[in-house]
Amino acid sequence: MEGYTCIDKVESFEDGDMDNYKVNGYDILLSCVSGDFYAVEAICTHEYAELADGDLEDYFVTCPLHFACFDVRDGSVKDPPATKSLQTFEVRVEDNLIWISNSPKEVRT
Repeated sequence: MEGYTCIDKVESFEDGDMDNYKVNGYDILLSCVSGDFYAVEAICTHEYAELADGDLEDYFVTCPLHFACFDVRDGSVKDPPATKSLQTFEVRVEDNLIWISNSPKEVRT
């Protein structure tokens, strides 16, 4: 699939799982919520901690360092101290494989 990188099989994930991947130079956090996959920047925009070391509840990932909270659906900040959104990446599932876009959907705000 042009413009995308295959990173894993669907069956490798259960609901509530998240993991880091490197795609085209980007550090990406892939999460599974209610059977859907979401990909966001893997590093907190506040103090640069790895979000995979935090907690995922529903659609919200909490940074382990200062507890900033982000929505994995759109990268938006739910709770401070972070003020910048995470970059998001399109995810496609085809033939039971998970593909992540090689570049972000939009510039963070």
